[in-house]
Amino acid sequence: MNGARQATRRKPARSARVALVLLPLLAFAGCGGDKGGFEEPPPPKVVVTTPVVRDVQVYEVFTGHAEASVTAEVRARITGVLQRIHYRPGATVAKGDLLFTIDPQEYDAAVRQAEADLETARVELKFAENDLARREHAFKENAISEVDLLRARAEREKAQAAVAAAEARLAQARLVRSFCDIRAPVGGRVSRQLVDPGNVVNQGQATLLATIRAFDPIEVTFRLDERTLAAISGRKEGSDHRELEVRLALPGQDEFSRVGRIVYIGNSVDPSTGTVPVRARFDNADERIYPGMFCRVRVPARVLEGAILVPERAIGIDQAGRYVFVVGKDDTVEQRTVAVGPRDGELRVIARGLEPAERVVVGGMVRVRPGIKVEAVTEKEHREQSRNPSQRGE
Repeated sequence: MNGARQATRRKPARSARVALVLLPLLAFAGCGGDKGGFEEPPPPKVVVTTPVVRDVQVYEVFTGHAEASVTAEVRARITGVLQRIHYRPGATVAKGDLLFTIDPQEYDAAVRQAEADLETARVELKFAENDLARREHAFKENAISEVDLLRARAEREKAQAAVAAAEARLAQARLVRSFCDIRAPVGGRVSRQLVDPGNVVNQGQATLLATIRAFDPIEVTFRLDERTLAAISGRKEGSDHRELEVRLALPGQDEFSRVGRIVYIGNSVDPSTGTVPVRARFDNADERIYPGMFCRVRVPARVLEGAILVPERAIGIDQAGRYVFVVGKDDTVEQRTVAVGPRDGELRVIARGLEPAERVVVGGMVRVRPGIKVEAVTEKEHREQSRNPSQRGE
């Protein structure tokens, strides 16, 4: 009896659960019946744009290495003991700054000797002038012969020459003395000293004491290929290319932020490499470019007239190559294989496969595939709808 009553209680419970499951299904079926069957979803909305048509400057990028615009070797011009160093190794010095001092005692003595010789010559000249004046007076009185007068004049001229020679020797002695103070011949970054104080530096071997390299401006040497050389040879700036603007990117940088000018192009092409050496000069006030550093140089080459450009984001890639989605007149999507050219900012040149008036998909590409119909809106319409959601039909 108890088992029969429990079975009787479970039957209504199962019936209630079945009714709860079937009720939503019946309601959904009834709603579908009212609409007369399944409705297709609306076509996906995509953003389209027409290509930009304009002239595009094409650039070529070359790798070069930086060189100091001026390099000067500081050498001893006299023989002596290096007495003192006046700079900090690696410092930036200006032209004329004192760098080294050689013991000047020997050369100071030579200057004093030359000064004494000059004074002696001046005394002898004074005596010769007085003697000549006395003899000229005597000649007027017929007290001496003309030969004596001529001899006195010769002695005066000889004394004048001796004074001039003594002055020259004094100037030479002072010049040599000045070589004891070794100054920077150019401004720039100076290397460490190559000779320590206390060592003898030699005039005959011209002992190298240090090297100065000018960091600002800096020059970059690279090799230009024949094709680019031919392209820039026809520019309006002239055959010497001195007004041709180039740009520089430092190691680790993508932007060509520094502007420079070509200062030298070689006069022959190397037949083994098909290149010609080129030097460009750049400002380097911050001294971030060091001599020997490798840099990338961007050179303006040819101009593509009437080039077709589309946003970079519109271009896809698959096994067949680069492609874009094009919306036809009937709003059907076509996948078009294209050949791309150089990049111009956020745009990319389409060298082949696209016409200027065609509509290219630039937004909503994940929702399209070849052959489907879409609702195409321009970028301007898309922005307006984004600001006014009510225009979307929501």
